[in-house]
Amino acid sequence: MSLYDKSSLVLIPSGTKTGKVFSQKPVSGDGDFTFTRASAATRVNADGNIEKETSNKFIYSNNFNSGWSPKAGTFTQGIADPNGGSNAWSWTAVNTDPYLYQFWNLSGIHCVSIWAKGVGSTIGHDIEIRIGSNTAYFELTSEWQRFEHFADASGSNNIGFEFGNPAAASGDVIHIYAAQLEQGLVARDVITTTTAAVYGGITDNTPRLDYTDSSCPALLLEPQRTNIFSQSEYFSSSEWGLFSSATLGSSFIVSPEGNNNATTLNFGSGNESLVFYNYGSGSSTFTTSVWARSDSGKKFCFRHWDGSAAVRSSDFTTTSEWQRFDYTFTSPIVNFGICNQSAGGVGSIEIWGAQAELGSYATSYIPTYGSSVSRVVDDISTIFSSPIPTTGNVSYFIHLDGSDRAGNATGAHAAIRFAGNDYISYNNSGGGFHRFRVNINGTSNYYTGNLVKSQEAKLLAVINGNYIKIFMNGQQVNQGTLSGTPDLLSATQYTGVTNEALGPLPIKELLLISTALTDQEAIDLTTI
Repeated sequence: MSLYDKSSLVLIPSGTKTGKVFSQKPVSGDGDFTFTRASAATRVNADGNIEKETSNKFIYSNNFNSGWSPKAGTFTQGIADPNGGSNAWSWTAVNTDPYLYQFWNLSGIHCVSIWAKGVGSTIGHDIEIRIGSNTAYFELTSEWQRFEHFADASGSNNIGFEFGNPAAASGDVIHIYAAQLEQGLVARDVITTTTAAVYGGITDNTPRLDYTDSSCPALLLEPQRTNIFSQSEYFSSSEWGLFSSATLGSSFIVSPEGNNNATTLNFGSGNESLVFYNYGSGSSTFTTSVWARSDSGKKFCFRHWDGSAAVRSSDFTTTSEWQRFDYTFTSPIVNFGICNQSAGGVGSIEIWGAQAELGSYATSYIPTYGSSVSRVVDDISTIFSSPIPTTGNVSYFIHLDGSDRAGNATGAHAAIRFAGNDYISYNNSGGGFHRFRVNINGTSNYYTGNLVKSQEAKLLAVINGNYIKIFMNGQQVNQGTLSGTPDLLSATQYTGVTNEALGPLPIKELLLISTALTDQEAIDLTTI
């Protein structure tokens, strides 16, 4: 009989939907997990890009006869669109100032976009994108183009479009398609709306199958964290400053997200050339991080001012590939900077996705566009009524990925809970280590030594009667007799995996097997 056939529960993260992580066994759905996280989040997707929450806040984003006010002009659908359909619109001027707006009360940086083309006399004219008092003009051609413009949309504003320069004449026509209003610096994939805004990507309660450093995903479970930086991508904002001849590039480049929203940071010759962010704090442990790269192998460092002196990290060497660099320190902090290398020297790096969080390690990226943002805890749990191990034997296996996120928060659990207070769990002991914990009749028994947080781990507890063996990465590492009679062996109901609201736990595989595996089966299962 295969291990799959012997298993009561098989979780190999692959199938998810909002609020749900599907187990592969039992097929009845009794082993599916409820997933919660009451905020958006990010992940590394299968293409290796950072994936965020996406949105379109415009209502009736491709129905310009509904939901748009104020507006001037006439709108007729049925025009050939950029995708080969006939869902674009003809916008005909009825005076010299046609406009198309929705009124919004927003906060932070937003991007507005629309597909447009000129027709006849309007070829070579401009279309204007307006975000409150902030405007941008784009020249129309006879071909479809997607035009986009970002600005601080804070406050109550008309947001939308006008016929631009020169002034329209009655009867002038342009074609338009798929308006979009979203938070951030760039326009992402088109989302069509009707009566309400639509959100996509990694939204509230969406499980994260994360592909960091792997072709196979791990279910990413993390604790609550806040990105203190109020602008994580827009380094030209007033929240960031430049010092000692540092400058920023005038145009965006492709970021780890796959969009044109990364920035070039040009250092002056001195080692104190930097872009910096001011904020005040008492003495705490912070971790700061940023993605960076350069074709020249330029070095840079992180630097913070503690109120009396500048404190620098060691130098980091960039490559032509995007890498995330992080720096953890415990100190009062007045400002934080991305700084030239200790030896100084003119040069440039490309940067994206700055994050500062309270804690001793970097968690997944939290984008911000005008205010600090919190990602709340990921949690999974379920209750099974069947099948129940009743033979006096059970084996519990968990496979964790080898990323630095695999266990820092003290007390983090991935537990199989049984009757009473009995459970077998992966447990984070703090200080960046993890181990197995077995609790029987209120007595805790630890059966593995500490595992370094960056080490990939395959862990297995095998219980035969009241005797336990622990296997780790292809070897038996401990054995012993349990205190008391394990309630888990005669339970009529048990609770499945729970994250205990702490994390982080990138789980690649989890099995509950209703039999005690042989030593050879255990070695085979845990060998990396």
